[in-house]
Amino acid sequence: MQFPALASPTTLRHTGTVHEFCSCGAKLPEDARFCHKCGQPQYEEDIAREAVPEPVAEAPPVVAPIVLGAIGFHNPLAVRIAFLMALLSSVLIELLAPVLFGPIFLFTGLVTGGGAAAYLYAKRAAQPLSVRNGLRMGWVTGVFSFLIFLVTTTLKCIAVSFDKGLSQFFREELTNANYGAAHSADMEQLIKILQTPEGLGVFLLVSILFMFILFTLLPTIGGAIGAKFSERE
Repeated sequence: MQFPALASPTTLRHTGTVHEFCSCGAKLPEDARFCHKCGQPQYEEDIAREAVPEPVAEAPPVVAPIVLGAIGFHNPLAVRIAFLMALLSSVLIELLAPVLFGPIFLFTGLVTGGGAAAYLYAKRAAQPLSVRNGLRMGWVTGVFSFLIFLVTTTLKCIAVSFDKGLSQFFREELTNANYGAAHSADMEQLIKILQTPEGLGVFLLVSILFMFILFTLLPTIGGAIGAKFSERE
């Protein structure tokens, strides 16, 4: 009796993983990886690969735009820029005082500070400023400029009061200003008023009110100019 020849190990492994007929009934060619009729994989690794779901790419997170809010003292960016520009404008005023005559140095420094604050805020916020917001930015800068001026002036007055007194200080300043003879009587009358506590208090109060208006008005005008420059860009 003749026995059929045994299949080689390779053939056994092949017939163990690849079937002659697919589950759909179609006859499979030799070494077929997929059924030509239904497309079903015939190797075990292909079946496992098909069963594993492909990773789904996650959508990038949506970054919400930064909302800075209205320009004012509750806006951190506006406060930082306004204070920085007020400080720089105060330094600019001190540098221009010996060079420019009259109130020109004060006008130039305050308008420049308000305009630079509005322009820099528009750049940092990546959005142009309207004229209204530019006015607000300039006004905030002006308030900081006035506070810096008030602190420095108060320190100077304290130092002068301990040295020669405010009345003597004003007398020397008015004398050095070289006013004409027509104003000499008025200056003497003003000095006499400053020698009394009531007159000195009224003078300081009026001076502070006037300087507050001046230090807030000029940077506000500069803020509107800076906003117009940001709109053009």
